[in-house]
Amino acid sequence: MPLANCVQCKKLFNKVKNELCQECLEKEERLLRLIHDHLRKTPKISLAQLIDDFAEIYDIELEESQIEKWVAEKRINLILPGENSATPRCQLCGREVKQGESICRTCKFTKLGRAGDKQKKPASNEPQAGNKIRGMYYKRWGSKE
Repeated sequence: MPLANCVQCKKLFNKVKNELCQECLEKEERLLRLIHDHLRKTPKISLAQLIDDFAEIYDIELEESQIEKWVAEKRINLILPGENSATPRCQLCGREVKQGESICRTCKFTKLGRAGDKQKKPASNEPQAGNKIRGMYYKRWGSKE
């Protein structure tokens, strides 16, 4: 197993898939649970207000960059400054989408259609669609074909 230093505490640990050691990972999960509980109580809270609340209520210093990372990873659902707080919008076309979605249904189907077209392209050694030979053909003895 590869050894690495923990990003937070700089302790040496066996890195499997996380950048954090087991202790820091458990601390992070506990902090995320606290944030989830607080967001359930106050769902339309801003990022600045969340940081202030945690400093006052729990005496925990939250880093804005860490919260933005969790929002980007979709581990927490929080409206960041500059985002349209009224309704979420599709990242590709701008249509309104349901809460928690990033792409509308139309764009999803369009992307799936394009992915399907790429898979259906014939390989270079296969005959083209117009030149396909179908079935089995027999040549009659004595015919001039």
